[in-house]
Amino acid sequence: SEYIANIYKLNDKNEVDTIRVSLDEEFDLKLVYDASKDDYIWYAVSENEDETKVYNLNIENGEYNSEEITLNFGSDSLEIKDNYSEKIDFDKNASEDEKEEIFNQAVDKYVPTENMITDEVKAEVENIKLLYNVKKVDSSKGIVYTAVSKEIENCLYEYPYINIDSDYAREVNNEIEEEYGFPSSMNSSNYFNHVGPETTEIAYEYTINGDVLSVIIWQGGNESIWADTYNINLSTLGEYTPEDLATKYGFDINDIVDKATDKVTEEFNNMIEQEEKQLSFWDQLYGDEAVEEWEAEIAPYIEEKKLFVNENNELCILGEYRHAGGQWSCTQTVVVNISKEYEVSELEFTTGPIEHYVLNYEEPVEEDEPETNEEDKKEDEKDNSSGSTVVSEGTYTREGGSTGNIKITNSKEGQFDFDIYCEHMNGSGVPNMGSLQATAKEVSDGVFEYSETKEQNNVADYKITFKVSKGKIVIEESEPYYLAGVNVTFSGTFTK
Repeated sequence: SEYIANIYKLNDKNEVDTIRVSLDEEFDLKLVYDASKDDYIWYAVSENEDETKVYNLNIENGEYNSEEITLNFGSDSLEIKDNYSEKIDFDKNASEDEKEEIFNQAVDKYVPTENMITDEVKAEVENIKLLYNVKKVDSSKGIVYTAVSKEIENCLYEYPYINIDSDYAREVNNEIEEEYGFPSSMNSSNYFNHVGPETTEIAYEYTINGDVLSVIIWQGGNESIWADTYNINLSTLGEYTPEDLATKYGFDINDIVDKATDKVTEEFNNMIEQEEKQLSFWDQLYGDEAVEEWEAEIAPYIEEKKLFVNENNELCILGEYRHAGGQWSCTQTVVVNISKEYEVSELEFTTGPIEHYVLNYEEPVEEDEPETNEEDKKEDEKDNSSGSTVVSEGTYTREGGSTGNIKITNSKEGQFDFDIYCEHMNGSGVPNMGSLQATAKEVSDGVFEYSETKEQNNVADYKITFKVSKGKIVIEESEPYYLAGVNVTFSGTFTK
């Protein structure tokens, strides 16, 4: 196919010249600032899902022939996107009077090129000029590009390379590779050796605002996320220090640290309040001592001054706090938007925000027994009449293996209340845990049971058996408890 455009241009004699342009693909005429020419040029731009092609039509020198050129929009060129003259339909078979009327409409709605170059465009062009003059390590690539990228089991792992030829950029690239890097040979069979078994994402973003290049990179998984920031002065190619950034955006760095600490502490307290109220295992696993330790870590982290400038040219700082999570303490990184009155938001993965365990946690409850008729009740009473075993109250500890204990309360003939808590130490050195609180009833001499029926979320029925003999309790499970952590079992022998 051939696509043809007639360009009508007023010449020096105020007469209309017709310029005929043809390409073998559909295109639009776009005004582009080209840093290599330091000028605004009308180019033909062809865009599809796979690529964007740019053609110089040589309009300005009167040659009008198309020549494909290579431009990196946002790095060495800028496409002007707004304030174009309105397009008007034109019928080549129209009468002369109709053509004249259409021409007059076009003249009325014509926007001179200089009027398209607004103050906003000029500011963006200054950024392009700055970038164009930055000495790159690889001139064929952008100012920041992905060094290595892998998608394994629906998880994204990638880290950046800052394409600037300077001592500070090299220092940053070395640090990023050391902290977040992995080999290009990483695959589904060995990725846990390189990024860890619980890391489900490594990713980054970068922004350019004036002479500030900010890069933020994060990693995490299993309800934790950690991050770092790097800022480069595109004029000097050195570090943009936190103090310099604060001054540039009209803030005092000490004031930033103090106010951000207060805001992150407030966010931390809100999370702890939810977890303390809702998690049944809070006192067993955490408590006041853990809260004091976690809160004491907030200020030192913010004092590291991990500032960056976001896509809206707003100054931000990272904060971090630990909290209970589900089975062990988790780390939440937050973004404090200094420019928006220290507004706090959670740092998110590319797939979305962290799903906090406490927001989905439901206390295990014993289901109501189905209604029975009088004959069934008599049979139950008959069956239970033999339940005469009374289990000694107190705390029983699991023998050998992983940590575990069971607390027996409200014990009477044929039943007792239990609160069981067990752990399994995983490969990263932190425990998976599980807990269960309910009432067990005697089903035969010295044998007690508790069971749950689950008919949703593909969760199997669950039964736990307690065999009491000679001051010991032997626990057996039908399968691992569905609310317990990986490899956690309540099975074992427990003694007081």
